[in-house]
Amino acid sequence: MSKPTQSKFTEEQLSAIEHEGGSLLLSAAAGSGKTTVMVERFLGWVNSGIAPESILSVSFTNEAANQLRDRILKRMAERERYADSVVEAVRTSPLISTIHGFCYGVVNEFGSLDGFAPIEKILLKSDWSLVFDEAYRNWRDALAEEDLKTLLSYYTHRTLKPMVEALYFSRFEWQSTAEEEPLPTINRIVLPFVRALSSYLQQQGHYSFYDLEHVALLLMQKHPQVVENLRSRVSAILVDEFQDTSPAQWEILKRLKRPDTFFAVGDPVQSIYRFRGAEVALFNAVGDEIESTGGAKKYLTLNFRSEPGVLDGINALSESLFGSSYTPMRAGLAETNGGTYQILDYVAPDNRGDAASEEAEFVAKNIEAQIRRGAEPKDFAILFRSADRMPLYRDALLAKDIPVSCKQSTPLFHSYDVVDLCQYLRAVNNPLDDRAFSAFLCSSFVGYDFEKLWQFAKDRRSSLFEVALRASPEPLKWFFDWVERGDLDLERSLSALFSGTTYWPEQSPALLAFLSLFQNKRWLVPEAVRAIEVWQTEDLKFENLGNSNANAVRIMTVHGSKGLEFPHVYVVDLARQAPRPLPPFLISEKGVGVRFTRKNQPEENELYQELKAENTQRDLEESKRVLFVALTRAQKSVSLVLARSKKAPPKESWASWVGHS
Repeated sequence: MSKPTQSKFTEEQLSAIEHEGGSLLLSAAAGSGKTTVMVERFLGWVNSGIAPESILSVSFTNEAANQLRDRILKRMAERERYADSVVEAVRTSPLISTIHGFCYGVVNEFGSLDGFAPIEKILLKSDWSLVFDEAYRNWRDALAEEDLKTLLSYYTHRTLKPMVEALYFSRFEWQSTAEEEPLPTINRIVLPFVRALSSYLQQQGHYSFYDLEHVALLLMQKHPQVVENLRSRVSAILVDEFQDTSPAQWEILKRLKRPDTFFAVGDPVQSIYRFRGAEVALFNAVGDEIESTGGAKKYLTLNFRSEPGVLDGINALSESLFGSSYTPMRAGLAETNGGTYQILDYVAPDNRGDAASEEAEFVAKNIEAQIRRGAEPKDFAILFRSADRMPLYRDALLAKDIPVSCKQSTPLFHSYDVVDLCQYLRAVNNPLDDRAFSAFLCSSFVGYDFEKLWQFAKDRRSSLFEVALRASPEPLKWFFDWVERGDLDLERSLSALFSGTTYWPEQSPALLAFLSLFQNKRWLVPEAVRAIEVWQTEDLKFENLGNSNANAVRIMTVHGSKGLEFPHVYVVDLARQAPRPLPPFLISEKGVGVRFTRKNQPEENELYQELKAENTQRDLEESKRVLFVALTRAQKSVSLVLARSKKAPPKESWASWVGHS
């Protein structure tokens, strides 16, 4: 590999940049300049004659892929040595992408070899929930009575649907030939439906992200010519955030990698995406494999983000959490000789609800005091493991006139504006439904209070709509005119509302997100009402990006903060735990563990119990890593907010670890 022209790198970075002779796995600490190394590795390959359009560069998100491309282009411009054609090849290369972007191309190009249609649509959560709900209902209603009775001896009506959906998203891994019930029943009754639905959707060109990587892998496994073709076009592979790679994704990459031109970078103590299939053990296993075949595993331990005082505290806690597997970070900002790592404790009231509000007020006062001393609101971030208590902290800050940007995944139907719009659509769909019509009357779009509603409701000889129609109040005239037209077109019905009502919600991201669900859909109102019922059952969420004010305190989950950094970080709600709900299946190379219900009592087969114990331990280890990620967002100070009370903190909670550190 061609060496960089200037040596402005640390010894660790330079060792990784100049590595030759075999694959390289780089374990890079938080804030250690890994992107700089990735850029130099990419350009080193280009300098040695590898075409930039043949370098597969895999990032975790589209945003990260675009940032990597921009950093490469910026570095090329600084060097002023690259032909325009080479720069353009980087600018337009489809191989600087996410793993799903790469798989998208594989499925589109080679899917016909196995009967897969070209991709017409990626099924997002809102689309999938509607498709699956309709297919499931049709299948369930068409089941033979005896088959349904058999299934309901193992599942309730409430748990049967989630089980079938879980099987759909496990179908590629499903390898059960066990004779232990209910697995034979699932194989006989449910699996054919799952496979038929999968086949139908893919014939339509409709794929989920899960489908993309598993179909791409299937094509590579079944058709050697697919791998040969791709290998002829991929000369080198660069993988970012390798600690969050799933086994299926690694199976794809390793079929394409070459011994001397594979470079992956990540940090095993920042692996926090098990819910997306990531397995941190894969990082170490691949590192061992690379070393055993002539490659190398190297480390970046200098942290250029956090000041020494912050790192000292993080290292001390991390050594107690991870033991000898943890490699301490070293301060790259040693000349500053500052930084604060602190535990801020307060006396918590006995009542749990009061304690949460008390902590929010405590943090808000602490931030307020620092702002009075000259800090800016944008200097602060408050990080959570779970998002549900964020509004308490937001409101506590706003009460002190401190601007806040609260980024969280929010249930769509918790918004009054969305609920009001749903009531309108239900009223248009069936104005004689008193419940729907009365809810619409009390919505912000009409604004009736209960006393006004009672004046209509006293006449019970007819429906509420008919009573209101006879009274014909002026604010409702537009609604009566629209209903009389009998036009159930969704788009025109929404236009009638927004032109007829005098109310329009200001700054309602939830309403805008809700309306976006109807874009490019030629629906009638009854179809929209049915979709709303499904979305409400699924508790559909939207990404609330919060206040766009750049000078605001950031409130977000740790996962939302990944890749970001802030001068001052507060890690809060330390006593909370985030246990995952038990899934219907747990799958390993040993087989399928299954959880079901018999006589209203939950049961688990022996393998499920074994795998559940393993999963519990993995969740515990990941919780430690999530805490580590939270701490390493801090530049100048990190504050762990700890409630002191008569009760001991929950076992294996962040509070228990911090309190004993």
